[in-house]
Amino acid sequence: MTDQTKIAEELAEPHHFGSHNIYMPSAPVGHFLPYYPWRTLYDQLPFEGAYPQILYTDSQADALFEGLSRRLAELVADEDFHMEVSLQYPKGIPVEEVREGYLTLIVTDPCLAQRLEGLPVEVPSELWLDMLAMSLIQYILRTEIAPEEQVEVALVEMPHDAAEEESEEVRPLWVKQWEQTQEMIRKSDGADRYRYGFSLTLAGRNSSNVE
Repeated sequence: MTDQTKIAEELAEPHHFGSHNIYMPSAPVGHFLPYYPWRTLYDQLPFEGAYPQILYTDSQADALFEGLSRRLAELVADEDFHMEVSLQYPKGIPVEEVREGYLTLIVTDPCLAQRLEGLPVEVPSELWLDMLAMSLIQYILRTEIAPEEQVEVALVEMPHDAAEEESEEVRPLWVKQWEQTQEMIRKSDGADRYRYGFSLTLAGRNSSNVE
């Protein structure tokens, strides 16, 4: 059994929010691609119409779907593509009192520029990365969190000291505005690694005892 298979099996059973931390040096890409946010992607592109109906009325939209689908499938077998995931909850707090968690995502893609070449419609690299991040978020929420637990997700500005602790391979971070949420995210500047930070908040749980 491979490490990827073990990770997938462990995530197949939902756990209660805050029950344990997660670290995946390379998330199983094939498992989270079914959650790819196609509707959100098309909303951000210059099309008139909504997904999926637009695929039947706009030949360029349909061609883009086919092209991106092939590129997403290629990620599964691409040994140079990685999505490193870390989900951490506060220490020293009983599970039933945990209300917040912090999810860090680092995407490594040396072939990012080439990957998006030749599409019928230009897809900005940042939008491509954002959609992959949203795919993984949905995967975590569906497989790692118990179905009855409602969790709110927000992009957050990553602490400055986090960048100092990383290896020299991670370039200095810069702040980018994400129009959909008006929240801040950070990404590496000019490198092959792109970083996201997300806060996870469990709705309906009293936070008075949470530091």
